[in-house]
Amino acid sequence: MESPLPSAPPSETEAPSAPALRRRFIPHLLWIIALGTALDLVTKAWAFDYLENSPKPDAGQWWPGVLVMRSTLNEGALFGGMQGRNFLFLALSVLAIPLIFWFFWTLPRPRWLPTIALGAILAGTVGNLYDRVKFGGVRDFIYVEAINWPIFNVADIWILCGAVLFAVEVMLSGRDP
Repeated sequence: MESPLPSAPPSETEAPSAPALRRRFIPHLLWIIALGTALDLVTKAWAFDYLENSPKPDAGQWWPGVLVMRSTLNEGALFGGMQGRNFLFLALSVLAIPLIFWFFWTLPRPRWLPTIALGAILAGTVGNLYDRVKFGGVRDFIYVEAINWPIFNVADIWILCGAVLFAVEVMLSGRDP
């Protein structure tokens, strides 16, 4: 038999439910993706235009011998590995985007760190996917000459930093992601 008294409202101190948290974090995730992708695409366009049209013979020498700009079209993976497989990485990117959204959606308790991490990974993935579709490869331009590091771009930085942040969240926090 039902109680004739109405149920008490939830306590103000109760933690929000996972669906409520998801609704709260989704706009933040989308902004991170949009801003990260825009920053990636703008820097690529600027760098390639600058290197192509600069009258200076030393164009792109941010810190000579250490950090320079060099334009290249990468048809492989992050940091230039597995060259000539643009279609494979295009297909993997197309599959990764909904998978990462699904992963975010299934987080038991969305929080800031995994939201930022997954947003950064998605921003980098979307930026590089755009390049793969439009240019047949990813536009890379940042070269750490001092250690002869493979040429990369802002999207690669988003993907790498997002993966590291997410790993830190999962492995060191002792909580579910």
